[in-house]
Amino acid sequence: MDAFSHLPTEVDPNFVTAFQLAVEASRQLLGAQFAGVALPAENGCLRYVILSGFPDDADASTWRQPFAPNESVTGQAFTTGKTYFYRPDDAMPTLPWFTAAGGQSILAMPIHAEDRVVGALTIGWRAAVRRPSPAKMRLLRLITSQMGLSVETQMLLLRLADSERKALRLSRLNAILSRINLSIVGARSRQSLLTRMCETITADGQFVLAWIGFADPASGDVDITASSGEATAYLTTLKVSVDPASPYGQGPAGRALRGEGTQIISDILTDPSFAMWRQYAEPLGLRSCISSRFQDASGVAGALSVYSKEPNAFGQVEIQELMAELVSSISFALAHLALIDQEATAEQQVRHMAYHDPLTGLPNRLLLEDRLGQMLEAGRRYRRSFAVCVLDLDDFKSVNDSYGHHFGDRILRQLTQRLTGSLRAVDTMARFGGDEFVLLVDAVHDQEHLTQLLNRLIEMAKEPVKVDDVVFQLGVSIGAALFPEDGEEQERLVSRADQAMYLAKSSGGNCYRLAAKL
Repeated sequence: MDAFSHLPTEVDPNFVTAFQLAVEASRQLLGAQFAGVALPAENGCLRYVILSGFPDDADASTWRQPFAPNESVTGQAFTTGKTYFYRPDDAMPTLPWFTAAGGQSILAMPIHAEDRVVGALTIGWRAAVRRPSPAKMRLLRLITSQMGLSVETQMLLLRLADSERKALRLSRLNAILSRINLSIVGARSRQSLLTRMCETITADGQFVLAWIGFADPASGDVDITASSGEATAYLTTLKVSVDPASPYGQGPAGRALRGEGTQIISDILTDPSFAMWRQYAEPLGLRSCISSRFQDASGVAGALSVYSKEPNAFGQVEIQELMAELVSSISFALAHLALIDQEATAEQQVRHMAYHDPLTGLPNRLLLEDRLGQMLEAGRRYRRSFAVCVLDLDDFKSVNDSYGHHFGDRILRQLTQRLTGSLRAVDTMARFGGDEFVLLVDAVHDQEHLTQLLNRLIEMAKEPVKVDDVVFQLGVSIGAALFPEDGEEQERLVSRADQAMYLAKSSGGNCYRLAAKL
């Protein structure tokens, strides 16, 4: 079953949300007017399933129409797996809606999933623009990578649903299999999945012990990760190894972990391979067991072992099929959970790169504007004062000119770490560009409170900075504007603080000036 032939009606809402976030982030970060994702449709065509920036008064069915791959730049990226960028003077195949909407420049990047191209991300401008910088292209590739992970997750969800349907058919013959698959569906973490698996197997008392273990790569010993059942006391003395030379490696779990197939002990009391553990199993009434191997998403082998008080409890074909289906489901569910974690990590990376300065890790202009907007809203609602401060390092240009930007970058990183370390969690320092920074100081009680902070920052900036064997001593000029006294809008506050900073710099630097005294 192809995950893409069902878009957008049958797709998981989380999948659509992930794409919408990625598309909107792509459009805003590149200053584009359009951004969309096209995925395979019927008859070898493509179709846009998400488009951001399309005119509100336009019919969405216009851009949702299927189109042949050779009709557009998007189709070229999908067909060849390469990135394309066109300006108005290039021979650019475009779709009618793009031309009608005033599109001039367009970039298309393929989306990869499971070693194949599964769609294309398209960015469009209503003007002739330059090709995005290498840094922005890397960010776009990270965004399409996150989209690919979303697609892989959706495909796994569809396959999991298909596996669940098969399990429900088998559950008519075996009620345990049904309960196991339900526990897989409800799992939200690796540990909860494995624990619930064991609990489901032993829930009705037919099986008195179930445990799952993984081999330690260093020692070869098997560590028990999850277990359940009335006979869990057996595990307090259990020792299992994957080492074929060890006496503890001759049992069913050790052999299964070495890849020798599913292992069945029909009678624990008589089977010689179980001799090492018989004295612990017999008092608990354990008479038969089965062990099967599976792999997690990283390829690490694990084993599921199930025990019964009845001899030959696992001789029936249905029970063996249950174990085969069960360990396959464990591998599949672990892979699915790992992909969810990867997708979440990739999305966090995209968000961080979109809103933070790559050199210092500080918030960038986008995040600064957002936080300043929040502070303005809170200030108006609760009549709370705050300060906007503009900081500029004194004579920093001479450092770059004399020692190079590499030294300058290292100085900036050290200084920002030093200055931000003295701030409260509610305050925000952002890099505005070059050696200029903006500091938002929340909940300023009075002017004395602010001046104490500014003096502390000036003193900290004067402390020497050492790069390799070179010691630098810099200063900082600061201008500060207070809300609401010096302004009640973002632009006004930043402008007033900037004017005050230039006054501090013209006064010799290494000092601060307040906008109220301009």
